[in-house]
Amino acid sequence: MSRDDSQLRGITRDELRSHSKEDPWIAIGGRVYAVKEYLKEHPGGVAVLMEKAGLDATEDFKQIGHGKSARELMKSYCIGRLEGETLLPEEDLAGKGRCLCM
Repeated sequence: MSRDDSQLRGITRDELRSHSKEDPWIAIGGRVYAVKEYLKEHPGGVAVLMEKAGLDATEDFKQIGHGKSARELMKSYCIGRLEGETLLPEEDLAGKGRCLCM
């Protein structure tokens, strides 16, 4: 799915924080993702995502070193951009870690 970042709605940090339980959102690279529908599919488990629900998980995401397929899959869960943050290019999210999942 193609996404035009200029069309993403702005999401405040307060709004992001309010989505930490029943309808979890996570910010990565300046974009906000609604991850509720992905929780059970996440190779790292539900707890990993819920630990960062309502927060910016950019550094954690980069540290794991998610592969290209994971970064592509994320696009379908993107719901907006975190206000006041620069949107990082996909290649900047690759990180240096080693992910065994995707």
